[in-house]
Amino acid sequence: MAQMGLWIHDQTLKTVADGIMPFIEEANQESYIPPEDTNCMTTIKFRTADGVTYRNPALPLPKRDPTNLLQKANDWEFLMAEEHKQVVFPPIITETAKRCDITIYSEKTKTVIIIELTVQMDENLSNANARKKSKYQDLVADCENRGWCTTHR
Repeated sequence: MAQMGLWIHDQTLKTVADGIMPFIEEANQESYIPPEDTNCMTTIKFRTADGVTYRNPALPLPKRDPTNLLQKANDWEFLMAEEHKQVVFPPIITETAKRCDITIYSEKTKTVIIIELTVQMDENLSNANARKKSKYQDLVADCENRGWCTTHR
């Protein structure tokens, strides 16, 4: 049963990647126009007494249309975990032992998109989704603390 779940996960991941790739390829062929405001976050930055900056995770982030997000750069890199191939999260963003299903990033705009697929039985879907979100919460915070605009889905 677990083997079947892994196969479904991998096939779904490939389908998602096939759907995203044309948008990445199109964006990478466009000429790059630097944005006026490189900070994609509209939440308030806070600073601790020792000078560490952070964003309040309870404050909502703006909703972004993935197509528009991809059109903001032309140097997107696409990484996908595949069967028998471990993909390392880009150390230029942050160092982590976590392995995301799909990572899409642009160095020019310091933007990273993390996609983690959840394939579970219907009755466990909400619990599995919550586990995945909490699993990558620290990674998202690390990316943002290093100045990367981060989208996690």
